[in-house]
Amino acid sequence: MKCEFCEKEIEKDVKFCPFCGADLRTDKNPDIKPEEKQDKKQEKKKVKPLKIILIVFLCSAIIIGLVYLGGFLIFKAMFRDTAWDEFKNGNNYSFDEDDVDDVIDKFFSKYFDDEDDTTIVDEREYKGRYDDYAGVENFKAGKITRETNSYESDFINLAFDLPTAWDIYTDKELDKLYSSEGSSKALANNKLFVYDLYAENSLSGDSIYISFYNKDYFSEYKNLDEFSVAVKDSTNAYASKYDVSYADDSTITINGDKYVQTACRISDSSTSCYQYDFVRDLGEYYADISIFAYDLDTVGSLIDILNSKG
Repeated sequence: MKCEFCEKEIEKDVKFCPFCGADLRTDKNPDIKPEEKQDKKQEKKKVKPLKIILIVFLCSAIIIGLVYLGGFLIFKAMFRDTAWDEFKNGNNYSFDEDDVDDVIDKFFSKYFDDEDDTTIVDEREYKGRYDDYAGVENFKAGKITRETNSYESDFINLAFDLPTAWDIYTDKELDKLYSSEGSSKALANNKLFVYDLYAENSLSGDSIYISFYNKDYFSEYKNLDEFSVAVKDSTNAYASKYDVSYADDSTITINGDKYVQTACRISDSSTSCYQYDFVRDLGEYYADISIFAYDLDTVGSLIDILNSKG
């Protein structure tokens, strides 16, 4: 056999190499007792299960992470060609017919308890998905002709032409308006809250808009009086930094139909303006015709325009 240190040929079973003097004994600690050796063996055996448990835990964590990552990638791939992000942002969306109910339920799940359809938050009394609300199928949006600056409603008895200085908002500009008013385009698409007309005088900053509120969806407004109060609250919130003084509510006739007129002056130390709201109960909807102007003559001329034809 060869010495493991100097690699010279030596006799078998020798304890020391005759050439380099290396200790070739297999047991180099003869002073250790047999029972101590057994204890050391048991300690080594105890270490092995801990290593195994640690390895199993790490492997499980890696596998779970890969599963979640794979699920996320699959989800993104499934919805890549849909408008899921736009739906969340309140914009137009287009899903396959089978996906629509699931997506809308997901949208409402943050507000309502799916198990018993009870309201989790106070914003709305839950009665179902968008398509379960009354009036959705019956609404017809107004006809707007940009060339003549004209508006004609198929939903109420109202039609008029605005002067050329007025700009009627495009659909893209209305999207911005929904966002600035804290309303979602999804609500508008499903006829729950609709700006039917929004126009602004580019020279003076005066504006007029016509909107409709689905009574079933806005169920906290139990009657026209409560809706009128909500209109005032909205104005107060909008003009919170200014002095808002209201005139007594009255009734006004527009094209033969009765509206409740709510008028106020919004002012500070340097300027003042006027907001007039004409609200009406339409059965399934509340209508709100709102005028914002910087002088009363403009308000009067716009009321004359509203009564011009119908």
